[in-house]
Amino acid sequence: GTFFPAAFESRGPMHELRSLRFLRCGAPDRYPNVIDSKSGCFVIQPFQYERFAEDVIKMGITCSDARLLQMLSTSPHCEPPEFCDDLRGAFRFMLTNPQFPGPEPLQFVCSPDGEWVPAPKH
Repeated sequence: GTFFPAAFESRGPMHELRSLRFLRCGAPDRYPNVIDSKSGCFVIQPFQYERFAEDVIKMGITCSDARLLQMLSTSPHCEPPEFCDDLRGAFRFMLTNPQFPGPEPLQFVCSPDGEWVPAPKH
């Protein structure tokens, strides 16, 4: 057989929020299961993150790819092409949502056209 890296067109809902989880050093829940197998919902469980100082966030948004890789990657030469854009998205989310997420999980369902939309409240 042949091995090759997997590629997905959709990265799921609220990717910027979920990317914040990876900025938490040593967090035991950095890679949570996001699909509820019983309901089929895409679930983002609440998690805590330490908001960086505003000047650090702005620097993360505006600095070069090389600088971001140097500061935030353990293996800069192995990161996927979207790594720096994902980090910038997480920083932008942090800048505009200092108290997010709330105490309840966010749940999404796949619509008939393949888009993730908020799940109806029960």
